[in-house]
Amino acid sequence: MAAGGWIGNLIVYLITKYNVKSIDATQIFNVVVGCMSFFPIAGAILSDSFYGSFAVIAVFSFLLHLPCTNKLLPCESPSKLQYGVLYVILGLACIGIGGTRFTIGTMGADQFEDSNSVGIYFNWYFFIYYAGSVISTTVIIYVQDNVSWTVGFAICVVCNTIGVILFLSGKNFYRRIKPKGSPFTSIARVIIAAVRKRMVSLRNQEYNYDTSDRSTTIPSDTFRFLNHGALKIESDGLKARSWSLSTV
Repeated sequence: MAAGGWIGNLIVYLITKYNVKSIDATQIFNVVVGCMSFFPIAGAILSDSFYGSFAVIAVFSFLLHLPCTNKLLPCESPSKLQYGVLYVILGLACIGIGGTRFTIGTMGADQFEDSNSVGIYFNWYFFIYYAGSVISTTVIIYVQDNVSWTVGFAICVVCNTIGVILFLSGKNFYRRIKPKGSPFTSIARVIIAAVRKRMVSLRNQEYNYDTSDRSTTIPSDTFRFLNHGALKIESDGLKARSWSLSTV
């Protein structure tokens, strides 16, 4: 609700309160929406590979600040300083959404062990998620347009504050899952290894091919860096299988 309450009416706010031209307001809105769609990937990587869900959610929840209503702004276009303040606020809000929006869903699912409970949880999670979106894009926007922007943004602040307090109050009861790594980091390692080894010559024995078998196709030098990437994937797979067997 906090996120939807300010993003859903952002264009109108920029035009009426920040005196931004409609085309500029639309461009800012598109950039913000794009960031809101991309940043959760970064939040998932931080959560899965480094810090865990709780730490990421707790930190990024405090970054969900909202645009301030500047009643003293003159009717001319905003200055560079005012634009700077606006971009910083919107940037922090997008980063906060990136670290919380879907990481919360993952952490909630980690609290259950059986698949049936996880399925029930996700049913409720997405129901409440979209219910909050509907409320924010109808009730809160109505308040902003017909009552005042201050009251509308205040509702968002209250919702966000209550959510953070409730989340942190369960700190001692959550089931913590240690970071296991993200598929994005594995993909990045393969790409880096492929680029670094693009000039290295390959040996047939690296692939365990039987050169005496005429039906066997020997890899060519074309795109040989991809062959190294394949070796990297196979190596990571062997390490993962070895680790799984050692923990049984």
